[in-house]
Amino acid sequence: MRLRVLKVLALGALVVSGSVVATPPASAAPASGTVSCSTLSGSGTTNTATLSGCPRRATGGSGRLSGFTPNAGTVTWADHATLSYTDTATGQGPGICTATQTKVEISGAVTASTTRAIPKGSTVSMVICVDNTTFALTNAPGTAVQF
Repeated sequence: MRLRVLKVLALGALVVSGSVVATPPASAAPASGTVSCSTLSGSGTTNTATLSGCPRRATGGSGRLSGFTPNAGTVTWADHATLSYTDTATGQGPGICTATQTKVEISGAVTASTTRAIPKGSTVSMVICVDNTTFALTNAPGTAVQF
């Protein structure tokens, strides 16, 4: 018996032997858990930070963290979408940061989001280095902020 494959281009799907396998359009935003920002820079005294090196299609390329505490935060993306998350800070100590910084590992979950690329329930993960004198915040060397 020959297997027939019918391509349904208008629907963006493949029909294979009666089964439908969806294929997202090329312009679709990344799936949950794939949004990564390469740089975090901020201030522990103002509880704000800037995210950059983020996927342009998913976020507009950057974001602004406000209310950034060891318990929660809110991101306003360059494309004006927003998300809020709650988190837990662990792993405090020197770790991979410099001798004048303290490493803080943050993990949590998105509690609200207006972007399809990072839906509610997505995980949040970052490793932050806090300067012990100025309280400047940066992501740890070799790490990225993940949503």
